[in-house]
Amino acid sequence: MTTAATLLPEALALIQNAAAEGIELRLFGSLAIWHHCPRARQFAQARWNRGIVDIDLAGRSSQQSSVESLLVRWGFELHPGVRSMPDAARTVFRGRGGGLHGDIAYGRLRFSHDLLIEPRILCDAPTLPVAELLLLKLQIVDFAQRDLLDAAQLLADHEVADGDCDRINLHAVLASVLRDWGLAHSLDRNLLILLSAAQEGSLGTLPAEAQGRVIERATLLRDRLQSAPKPFRFRIRARLGEHVRWYNRVNEVGPW
Repeated sequence: MTTAATLLPEALALIQNAAAEGIELRLFGSLAIWHHCPRARQFAQARWNRGIVDIDLAGRSSQQSSVESLLVRWGFELHPGVRSMPDAARTVFRGRGGGLHGDIAYGRLRFSHDLLIEPRILCDAPTLPVAELLLLKLQIVDFAQRDLLDAAQLLADHEVADGDCDRINLHAVLASVLRDWGLAHSLDRNLLILLSAAQEGSLGTLPAEAQGRVIERATLLRDRLQSAPKPFRFRIRARLGEHVRWYNRVNEVGPW
């Protein structure tokens, strides 16, 4: 079984080799969270013992063709069906004969909600900034236990403040969320789920002190999101609420 500890060096080598060719790639998803949370992850072994099956990367939209040429030159196979998908700014690849699997999105991450990452891709390395890592978890409409634990680990190990530098950049979170009522709504729903779990002491084996930090920081995020001035389009969309679908239906990649 592939684990975060065994897969991370391969991901970092891929990022470093791409950088040597002038191509910027950044890690996101569960593997990036494992990398960023050395303190919290020791208390969430059940989460990580299930293994990680692929590498999630983000790149610049202008570099998609260069990335794909590089992957082919390095001996990877590209998924033939991705180009025909509606969100075709994406590359799915694997090693010859199976091996390493990866998924690269360019400029924008399209999951339950769209997240524009192009302006922020150089704010951290080798991962996307912590604020985006948290947003990518809290934007999930079908918020599973693994997503809950991932978000909790980020909040336990990172303060909410202005600026990056291994912090959850409050300004970046607000700038992303206030563009989209649907994203704000999903975040609020999931922060409430997270707060309830932390208040009940049911965030895996995170110690009480760490769960207290999760409560403090999740509450701060929720309070700031609720009190921030909302643009006109945001307020109009809020009137419709859940009567209109507020999230994307995620397109799954078919078999090779």
